[in-house]
Amino acid sequence: MIFTYTTVLGSAIAWLIATYLGLSNCWWAAMTVFLVAQPSRNLLIEKTVGRICGTIVGILLGAELFWQLKGHLGLMLLALTVWVALCTYFGARLKTSLRYGFTVAGFTAAVVLVPMILSPATAYQTAFDRIAANIIGIVVALAFVLFLSLQTASDGKFKTPPPVFVPPWIAALRAFIVMTVASFIWLETAWAGAPLVVLASSVFVSFLSNHAGADRLARQILVGSIVGSAVGLTYRFWILPHFTSPFLILLAVWPAVSVGAYLSRYERTSRLSLDMIMIFFLMAQPGQLLKPSMASVHGACGVVIGTLVCLAIFMLIPRIFSKRLRPFAELSTHQDPQRPLSDKT
Repeated sequence: MIFTYTTVLGSAIAWLIATYLGLSNCWWAAMTVFLVAQPSRNLLIEKTVGRICGTIVGILLGAELFWQLKGHLGLMLLALTVWVALCTYFGARLKTSLRYGFTVAGFTAAVVLVPMILSPATAYQTAFDRIAANIIGIVVALAFVLFLSLQTASDGKFKTPPPVFVPPWIAALRAFIVMTVASFIWLETAWAGAPLVVLASSVFVSFLSNHAGADRLARQILVGSIVGSAVGLTYRFWILPHFTSPFLILLAVWPAVSVGAYLSRYERTSRLSLDMIMIFFLMAQPGQLLKPSMASVHGACGVVIGTLVCLAIFMLIPRIFSKRLRPFAELSTHQDPQRPLSDKT
């Protein structure tokens, strides 16, 4: 319980710092706290190293793709697809912080590239704000764990079994197919929500593609995405427009965040709670001064469709290789004893 609400408090502080610094996407700082926070120093430092390295590489790669292939959407999406698949492959082969670093590098390129494509005029600012938000979130998470000495092994009332991993080439194949389908949707439909399909697909496939039970996890993420989108849009359209003060926004938003964090303590809702919080932040966009529009609704639909694309591919591929996954269960249990119980975001 202490770790859960310390993380909530840390995310609020990170958001306030990012807001007062004038970052365009200040909610990313709060999201970063949730993504890297761990209940022990060793796990936190391990994840922090991976996130810093992965973020830097992903941002540089995403920016380079934009500037080298500017004006050629198909080529940019093809390059992004290959990049996510490669990161997934090498992430599945490696351990600890290196695994997480490759995962972050894969989807961070998409997180940077997609906004650059949509708003070329603010491309540099997008990259800078993304780096700044990550640094703020990481520093706050480190401070809360290192200085408050929250050295508990787990904050929940249950323990999850060690994950079973698929061979790296299967993980990469899943990622390549998912990103290809998402890119096809963008290229062929020109729908306003299609960029979010690509963005959501890159994030979810990066984290789940190497799991043998990815289809089961994707179902839980789908629930989290739907609930997070619904609550986030409710805030975006009908609640946050009434507030301009950062402290009033904080008081309005963080009770909902606290409820999502509380759900992480229960086995049935632990997997979907983090995704629900992440999607809530993306849809609510606390601190965003622009008026809400139908683009937000299209974006929410895009996130849900991106999750469905991942789920469909995960359901088609893993069962074919089920007999070949048994040796990997032993490997994942015995060869990587320092790995956290949960490898998810």
